[in-house]
Amino acid sequence: MNSIIQYVPPPGPGKNSEVLNGTENAVGRGVYFMKNVKKRMDFCYDHRAPSIVVEVAEYRNGYLDVRKRGGKIRAITEITKSNIEYCKKLMNLVNELRHMDGVKGGLAVSEKEYMATTHLQESKPLTQVIYSNVTEFVEQQQYFFDTIWQKAVPAAEKIREIEEGILPDVIEAIRDPNEIQRRFHGLLQSAKNEILMILSTTNALHRQRRAGTLVLLNKLAEKGKGKRGLPIRLLMHGDDSAKEYVLRFLNPKICTRFIKPGLQRVNIVLVDRKFSLAVEVKDDSKKGVDQAIGFATFSNSQSTVLSYISIFEALWNQTELYEQLKEHEKMEKEFIDIAAHELRTPLQPIISYNALALKNQIDKDEAMRVIDKQARRLRKLATDLLNTSKIESGNLTYTIQKVKINKLILDVIGSNAIAKASGNYHQSAEGQGLSIKAELDKSNDSLEIDADRDRITEALTNIIDNAIKFTNIGTIKVKNHVYPDKNKIEIRISDTGSGISKDILPRLYGKFVTKSISGKTKASQHGTGLGLFITKAIITAHKGQIKAFNNHRGGATFVISLPIDSNSNISEK
Repeated sequence: MNSIIQYVPPPGPGKNSEVLNGTENAVGRGVYFMKNVKKRMDFCYDHRAPSIVVEVAEYRNGYLDVRKRGGKIRAITEITKSNIEYCKKLMNLVNELRHMDGVKGGLAVSEKEYMATTHLQESKPLTQVIYSNVTEFVEQQQYFFDTIWQKAVPAAEKIREIEEGILPDVIEAIRDPNEIQRRFHGLLQSAKNEILMILSTTNALHRQRRAGTLVLLNKLAEKGKGKRGLPIRLLMHGDDSAKEYVLRFLNPKICTRFIKPGLQRVNIVLVDRKFSLAVEVKDDSKKGVDQAIGFATFSNSQSTVLSYISIFEALWNQTELYEQLKEHEKMEKEFIDIAAHELRTPLQPIISYNALALKNQIDKDEAMRVIDKQARRLRKLATDLLNTSKIESGNLTYTIQKVKINKLILDVIGSNAIAKASGNYHQSAEGQGLSIKAELDKSNDSLEIDADRDRITEALTNIIDNAIKFTNIGTIKVKNHVYPDKNKIEIRISDTGSGISKDILPRLYGKFVTKSISGKTKASQHGTGLGLFITKAIITAHKGQIKAFNNHRGGATFVISLPIDSNSNISEK
């Protein structure tokens, strides 16, 4: 539009407000408004306005005249993909341009006057405006503009986001409880990769249960990608009612851990590591969500979301460490009880038989046999404790040499008190209904491996002793098999005992693991719980592997794999 429209002043002197209709009146009053600007002129208008200012000569020239006179122009508009080029040109006409989503209509305010319109058409002049020079009204509109200005985003930043496809950072405060809960559910339903959630109190858990959130989580846990569903991790305060609810009603696919009460008063949901919603708990005693919660903060800012993720992961790991500490304390207490028992058990017969022998109330040879047996038991306990300490400090030493593995296995079996050798390759020993058999391949009789003979002997002895403890009647078989192409030998030790307890199997090689077997076992045969810990350390040092499992028909099997030729000194010191 290139025609010249004369400015239209207000009717008569004094303060007044009016509505002007028609292009000439609307644009003319705008020209008048701009000519009156002395120091500043502020605009807030929708996404169509940049094209109007740039294309309509009266507006474009009016902006330039204000700038020439030293006036300052600030403008707010909604910058979009469709108007981005007009906005770049508008930035040359104003002192500063900012972006805000969803701007409607338009307003302009100067030191003394105010104008507004609701009728904006792209690249076309205005056809209707509201005008006022009433001081109180102008000051009110200036306040509104300044408030919006503080929240608006610099135009250059918004243009860069659009051109580079960057998701803009949003930090939004929400005060309406109903909107908070709607946003809460909306975020959960939008999740594609992961949900992390913190419910800081038991009451918060039950409020979300009543609001249907946990039902929604159960569905999401089933409907995610793949068979495992959507990964969901939930942290919550865990009193008895919370734990009972989780056990009875929460989908077992949802990973749940419990935090101590009072750690925080904020419920947090994190979705896909991109979005966060933190909800203040205002009054935890209330049953309804709308009564209990205060304001909430939604954000997609990477720094904000990552901060909340760090808090979540720290609490998550803290609960794991806390549970490990409790388990460790429990195991150590059990170990102290067991160690005390293991010490008393051999000491008592040593003291008793020694006293009887001194009084000539028992055969001295018989007394010496008992004392020797119990002394060996004490030495084994002391050795296990010393080896455990050396393993943990990395000071357990190994002397590597060539070892004939078949002979070593037979020697281990022969060294057991109940074993009575009767043959080289089908060796059996009878003792209280229990037999030990070595079924070894004679063709491997000369096979040698690189190993510490004493340490491997100790490892095999620990496993066989363990099998003896938990096999009252039956058979313990020791077999081996050579895999030349894999440079390894496999040793299997199977028993027909009562098997390994399911709750022990995952931590079988830990320290102080003493609840060894389900069902009835021989009295006083649990041991210190260090044998398998030491065994695994020895096998690992030899670059080998050890595994255990329960047999289908009862009993347990341990499988040890060792390299035939180590090609190294295997931690030799």
